[in-house]
Amino acid sequence: MSTGSELSVPCWLAPSDAQNPFGLEVIDCRSVALTMVSATPDPQTVANFFGLRRSDANEVAAKDLNETLAVDCRFSIAYDGQFVDGPIFLAPEMEHKWDIYAHGGKIYVRRSWTGIVVHVAEIEEAEAGRLSLRSLTCEAGPVFGVPEFAVAQLHFLLSIYLERQLRPFQFRRRKRTMSRRTSPWVDGASMGEWRSLLAAWTRIASGDTPTHSSPATP
Repeated sequence: MSTGSELSVPCWLAPSDAQNPFGLEVIDCRSVALTMVSATPDPQTVANFFGLRRSDANEVAAKDLNETLAVDCRFSIAYDGQFVDGPIFLAPEMEHKWDIYAHGGKIYVRRSWTGIVVHVAEIEEAEAGRLSLRSLTCEAGPVFGVPEFAVAQLHFLLSIYLERQLRPFQFRRRKRTMSRRTSPWVDGASMGEWRSLLAAWTRIASGDTPTHSSPATP
């Protein structure tokens, strides 16, 4: 469950708006993400979250996906960290909904509350200062069975948690009739998923303020 101010409403920012660093129309979600507090009435969920902070890479890599979705995924991001088996990013609090691990030449992205592995991406190249991916296998349910959403989500998460850049979440809308007043998601994406990504956009692990960057289409 996520709670926040009832008056917290995302708003559209025009490309020319002084508060918009991206050069294209975006939804400013900071009124939600910076005030949102994640909570649950289930003590077992809380215990699961803190227990999962102790997972090692072997445990994460051993998780099987239930319904797989294979996706062509070729993009690269800047990353100057170490590529050794183990956690790359662990959610420090329940507002962060994702953990990221490296193991056996792959990147594993899982949900921090449940431990469900959503993305398994093969590393094509990990040279100094750069990470390139070549293929992606997903749990189909959390990405709504939509390959474009899967790639956009993975690119977004790696950009903010590894590359440490603020980027808009870009997803190509399938419905041409979709207007500015409708949700930016398609195919029944839930409000919970929307809020978790908004939270990730602004709540960076160490509390640092990331630098802005120009948007890159996944």
